[in-house]
Amino acid sequence: MTHISNFFKALADPTRLRILNLLFRSRLCVCRMAAILGLPQPLVSRHLAYLRSHGLVKGWREGFRINYEINEQHSLLAQIRPLLEQILSHEATGQADLRNLDAECHAAKGETV
Repeated sequence: MTHISNFFKALADPTRLRILNLLFRSRLCVCRMAAILGLPQPLVSRHLAYLRSHGLVKGWREGFRINYEINEQHSLLAQIRPLLEQILSHEATGQADLRNLDAECHAAKGETV
């Protein structure tokens, strides 16, 4: 039961849900997530550390950047991911974050949206 309770505590913060919403779509570095979410990088890093300590995301260093992705091996997250993705992508803030992600991806490719 403690494992399940800790899992839902990790999901109980709006910023962490916003981060997961992005990572469901793409691997991202901390700096890009901070820009997309419009939040300070230290705040995003702190929430990512929390998600990582609970096994929901995994990160690795590439040069000066730390990249993150969803931990596909987390059994509880795998079970509710489809529902969570649907809920987050239909919520207003989640939709705005995904639009920002799309714009960021197009800008990185030199395209206009």
